[in-house]
Amino acid sequence: GMPFTIQSTTSPKHIRHTQNYLKQAVPRFGAVDLRGDQMDLPALTLPPRPNKLILWIAKCYVQWHLRFNERIAHIHIQGAEQIRKALQEKKHVILAPNHPGFGDVYMVPLISVASKQPGAVMGQVGLFHAIRSPRLAKKYGQPIMNWLLSHFGLFPVHSDVKDHGAMKASIDVVKEGKYPLIIFPEGHYSWQNDQVSEMQYGTVALGLKAASELKKQYQQGNMKQLEDVVIFPIGIKHRFQRPSLKQLQKIIDNLETQLSISVHKTGIEPTLENLTPRVEALWMKVLEKEYLKMLQQEGLPQNLLKTLPNDLSERHLQVTEALIGSVEKSFGLAAEKDTSFALRIKNIRHFYRSQRIQPGGMPEGVKKRFDQIYKPRLNTAYEFQKFSTDYLSSHVTQERLAETLFKLDFILTQNESSMMADIGPRKTKIQVGAPISLTSLLPGYESQKQETIRALTQHLRSSLQSLVSSL
Repeated sequence: GMPFTIQSTTSPKHIRHTQNYLKQAVPRFGAVDLRGDQMDLPALTLPPRPNKLILWIAKCYVQWHLRFNERIAHIHIQGAEQIRKALQEKKHVILAPNHPGFGDVYMVPLISVASKQPGAVMGQVGLFHAIRSPRLAKKYGQPIMNWLLSHFGLFPVHSDVKDHGAMKASIDVVKEGKYPLIIFPEGHYSWQNDQVSEMQYGTVALGLKAASELKKQYQQGNMKQLEDVVIFPIGIKHRFQRPSLKQLQKIIDNLETQLSISVHKTGIEPTLENLTPRVEALWMKVLEKEYLKMLQQEGLPQNLLKTLPNDLSERHLQVTEALIGSVEKSFGLAAEKDTSFALRIKNIRHFYRSQRIQPGGMPEGVKKRFDQIYKPRLNTAYEFQKFSTDYLSSHVTQERLAETLFKLDFILTQNESSMMADIGPRKTKIQVGAPISLTSLLPGYESQKQETIRALTQHLRSSLQSLVSSL
């Protein structure tokens, strides 16, 4: 009895098949929209069931993918045996890696294989809705796809809603203790190989919640002994094997041409000192380009470009604020004081989705404007707020120049691998750190919950930073 929408360019045959499939799917999952936007997908609860055989198959694919798509030619993992040992000692394990880039999610099966222990990891809910592709749904069927994903160790999380089902599934995995739960506590890739970004509280919060529930079971006599919940910080660092200054200069030349920046380059030998200002100038131009695009879309005078600061950090802050603020204004939303850019973007997406699923939905014109203008604008703002503008100025290295160029190239092309051919292969080091006991912190958690979560999150970040710095 729930309404659903079909928007597809495939043949009538595929549409008829999808309509028939939806008759079975809608009563179970609710309204389904086939436009490929995760915000329109319903949340889904599906427990992970990691399988060693399927994990081995995944490892073979992952190694191929990393070599040919992510250009990661060598991976070295240290300390993975600690994970298996902890599980054998009846400890409940959470693995918390940093998240410097796209390829990190493919490291999960490799860490599991190295520790000889499959793990459970959250995956975006869109992966579990094969029905979004009528051809895929017809050929394989959604249940089979979800079975495979579940046995890879994935379970769905919907980042555009408060997904209580995913939180409960995470806590259940930790309480069960059969295999580790793997979470990236930064919440997104940071584009920074030697600097751990601000972390979200969710990883520590669910770990302490699971430890608290295990303690209650022990006190009720349902467990012979109180079993410890531990978090293993895992440092991941990707390194370009040969980011020569001449290669970086070539990439900078291409980006300057793309952005119509004129620089006198004849006979200049590339050095860190003369390449860094050019990279910062590229950042300034990209920010100006996105700000101008917003002014044109909102019908505002272009002479407002003159109000942009000449300082990179100040311009970065002003443009990101303008991109997010313009969307908030269009929906009549007001950001709370000191709310982070990432949380403001998430609140906008929550609000938009809540309005769309209301009876009668949103006017078609508003939905079209959001899909064509506001959503790309928020995506750009999200990429801006993830990268620290002082990453270069604080400590200039060839590696940091390469990472910054990689980020700029992605913003301009929306293709994470377009620069790989120019900069060459990478190598990755992974280090499993010493475990952090959560059960021992329960007395403080029970008396001062928020303070304990904040302090432990900061401690986890410091541990990760130490691991990354040592690699």
